[in-house]
Amino acid sequence: MSERMTHYLTALRTACESLQPAVAEAGAQRRVEMIVRVLNGLIAQSKTQAELDDAAVSAYRQLLREIHVVADQNLASVRTSVERLVHQTSVEPGRNTLSTWQRIVDIERTHSEGAARALQSELQQPETAAQSSQPSGLPDATSLSRYLGDVFKAPVRVSKIDTVSLGFSKATFLLDVAADASVPTTLVIRMDRANSYLGTTVLDEYPILQALHASGVSVPKPYALESSGQVLGQPFMVVARVYGRGVGSHFNFPPPNARLCANMASALAKIHSVPLTSFSTALSGQDQSAYDQVIADIDKAYADWSALRISVPTMEIAFARLRHHARAASTGPRLLVHGDFSLSNVLIDDNDQVAAILDWEFA
Repeated sequence: MSERMTHYLTALRTACESLQPAVAEAGAQRRVEMIVRVLNGLIAQSKTQAELDDAAVSAYRQLLREIHVVADQNLASVRTSVERLVHQTSVEPGRNTLSTWQRIVDIERTHSEGAARALQSELQQPETAAQSSQPSGLPDATSLSRYLGDVFKAPVRVSKIDTVSLGFSKATFLLDVAADASVPTTLVIRMDRANSYLGTTVLDEYPILQALHASGVSVPKPYALESSGQVLGQPFMVVARVYGRGVGSHFNFPPPNARLCANMASALAKIHSVPLTSFSTALSGQDQSAYDQVIADIDKAYADWSALRISVPTMEIAFARLRHHARAASTGPRLLVHGDFSLSNVLIDDNDQVAAILDWEFA
């Protein structure tokens, strides 16, 4: 994109940020928030994309020359040529093929990491006055107090609400509660978001959480599910607060810690030992063989990816490898899997023990 486009996008983002304090309705606030996130990505792209694309084209042209393929200067055309090579060898990848694939992945990694750094730089820009004063979009405390009073059969007053997470799929809020001794003093609600692109809902997650808690898995104690959406505008579930800290993410690992690794392995073993009969019909894939479920998951993911019409050879390689190993990955007994077990979804206590495993929407 041109420098002029960057200025235009930046002005548009500033306008959206200035609009946020004036938007009262929570759903509209979230939509504006999502627009700002998209604009952040477009601005970062406008500043760096040409340089990143040129570097990728140069690396790809060198690879293609070595195997006597002529490619254009345009990155999309080069990627299309590379994808043809991937599909020609995707059924039985040999040693030479794997070496070529590794070079392809390295080129794409360099390209994507450059884009990620550009976006991170954009997100770290100084906060504007509009951002710092924007409304929080918190749930209504009075409606929550009435609902929780019905749940716990006692008078409840929600005295404070803090935002824990406003992810694209779910929103998580921490509640301080004033009530008698029968009611916890702090609670957590996990609420569906109106514009979730993942298609998951707490309606499916809650019964899984109930079964896991009854089986002794380290999960927050589930208290209630509001399924109608009439209390806060979207369905939500109420769970106990678990005290712990995050120690990393998919891309940010903590220092080596044998004690923590062993405890996380034990937590996984506990998950895998829960009888599938505990879940009734709550788990997906129970009416399929392991192989059919794996292939169905791959097919669905590939259809979603293909619909974007974006050429990224690494993705084609990834799907080819998944299909190639699908049979081997679907042997043995069928067990419960978390579906997104990572440091991002685990709380750790002060003794390097797993305090809670969160976010079971992909179980």
